[in-house]
Amino acid sequence: MSICLRATFSYLALAGSITIASAQNASTDQWQGPARAELKSFMLRQKAIVDIPARIAFYGDFDGDGQEDALLFMYIPIEGAASGVDLDVALFRGNAGRYKFFRKVPEIFGQSPHNVSFTNGKIDLTMKVPRQGDAHCCPTGSKSFTIRTK
Repeated sequence: MSICLRATFSYLALAGSITIASAQNASTDQWQGPARAELKSFMLRQKAIVDIPARIAFYGDFDGDGQEDALLFMYIPIEGAASGVDLDVALFRGNAGRYKFFRKVPEIFGQSPHNVSFTNGKIDLTMKVPRQGDAHCCPTGSKSFTIRTK
């Protein structure tokens, strides 16, 4: 796998390798969190995989309005590929317990998001990424990302 904006993983390796690490100042309710219905509906419209542990959501306030927002990682099967998936990352703004799609974040790649931290105007996180010589299933590197939310 080359390191680029498109992250392609084996479906079976993905199903076995997604792990959730504790998130710093981000709620770790994950799939059972407050935006579950809106996120699942959005994922179905995007044709994302919803039946494996690849649906990962983090919650925190990224716009400083005092309302919890959501960061969603979804895996979309690549059409025509036997077992490959693309990673899509989406932001949702929270308002009075409801969540509305804000935008996608195309520059994130890798697996197993962790160390997620929400602050006013940004979200910081770390992803596992492949290093030279790593097998598709098993990245050993890490890369930090900052998502600007304003």
